[in-house]
Amino acid sequence: MGHGKAITNKHFLKGAKMFGKIAFWHKRYSFGDDDHGIDYHKYRSFNEMAEKEFGENDVWRPIYMLDHSGLCFSTLPFSDPWDSVQAGFAFAREDEIKRYFKGIDKASKLKAEALLLDRVDELNKK
Repeated sequence: MGHGKAITNKHFLKGAKMFGKIAFWHKRYSFGDDDHGIDYHKYRSFNEMAEKEFGENDVWRPIYMLDHSGLCFSTLPFSDPWDSVQAGFAFAREDEIKRYFKGIDKASKLKAEALLLDRVDELNKK
C-alpha cells in the first residue's frame, strides 16, 4: 500500500458503518471510530497496546499519520520523523471476522486485512 495523497479537511468517515474499527489518538485531531473500545490511557506505548488488545485471530495494522501541509495516512511508517507519528490502529476482532466471512481461516483473515487497508486508504481520499 502506498502512502496516498494528502488531505486537508477533517471529514474522516465518521459514522460510517464499515468493517472493522479505526482507533486514533492525537492531541490536535479527533477522527476515527468513536466506538472502538480501546482506552489508550492504560498503556505506555502502541506496542504494549497491541500486545494486550489484539488476540491471535484479530487482524490489525498500525496507522501512521503525516502532518505536513495537510494530512496523509498509511499502515507503513513515513520516512519523515519530524512530521509523522503512529496515531492508532485499524483492526477487526475475531468475532466480527467470523460474522462477516462466516468463519475464520487464513483466507478470511487476508480478506479482513484488505478491507482494513481500504479503510485507511479512504482516509486519504477525503
